[in-house]
Amino acid sequence: MVVAYGILENIEHVAADGQIEGLATLVGSEHILALPVLAVVTAALAALGALVRWRIAILEAQLAAAGRPEPRRRLVTERPMSLWWIVAATCARVWIVARNNAGRAPPPRVST
Repeated sequence: MVVAYGILENIEHVAADGQIEGLATLVGSEHILALPVLAVVTAALAALGALVRWRIAILEAQLAAAGRPEPRRRLVTERPMSLWWIVAATCARVWIVARNNAGRAPPPRVST
């Protein structure tokens, strides 16, 4: 990054003044903060890259763990519990009571 900055600044000086500044673009009096700013930006980008690589490693580990099926527990019995008929009867009773036309016959068929 420092090399790219040096080359870019030299190209700008050649385009503007017609002379090459050389290393003065990095350590000269015009660019006092060039190296510290480049160091901070480089460190920030490196930290961001490490964070992305760390997250990718976590996601790959989760995918690898998800690929292995867990052993299934076997059901002890496949028939419902003996008290489920009470729940079914209560639901049916509530459904019938809640209807407005409970017990009403369907309309007669119209013949043409």
